[in-house]
Amino acid sequence: MFLLKIMRMKQITNLLTIVAFTGLVYSCQSTEQAKKTAKTDSAKTMETAATPKSEQKKLVVYYFHTTFRCQSCNMIEQFTKQAVESGFADELKKGLIELKVINVEEKGNEHYAEEYKLYTKSVIVSDVRNGKEASWKNLEKVWQLLGDQNKFKEYIQTEVKTSLKG
Repeated sequence: MFLLKIMRMKQITNLLTIVAFTGLVYSCQSTEQAKKTAKTDSAKTMETAATPKSEQKKLVVYYFHTTFRCQSCNMIEQFTKQAVESGFADELKKGLIELKVINVEEKGNEHYAEEYKLYTKSVIVSDVRNGKEASWKNLEKVWQLLGDQNKFKEYIQTEVKTSLKG
């Protein structure tokens, strides 16, 4: 009887180990199903009323991640910070641009995954006007450009400049 309990506990331990390992392996990769169900258009624009001339505009550049982060995830954060800080130092000082790194698994941050249709670690540029988000864009090419830091930086800076003009 005792031997059966030990064998059963080993089976449960092995199963939990397999589940944990599988989760670890796939945590940084998005699934095809998630990509298919994610909103095709990654840019969302909300209707806004006529805005006054003294409109206050700010861009928020988010990097969303989960608790477990691989080397690529850390590089996206690093390259994004470098691109924003080197290309928009004055705008950061003036408060026209804000850079935020957010763990969507921390309590209170879960809503971001749904609001921005996140299915993997992501960089989002959010256009905030008079304290309310007017539009946002998921910079999905960050994963493709990760192997070339200069192209990555150029992509981030171009998207931020475009959003600043808009």
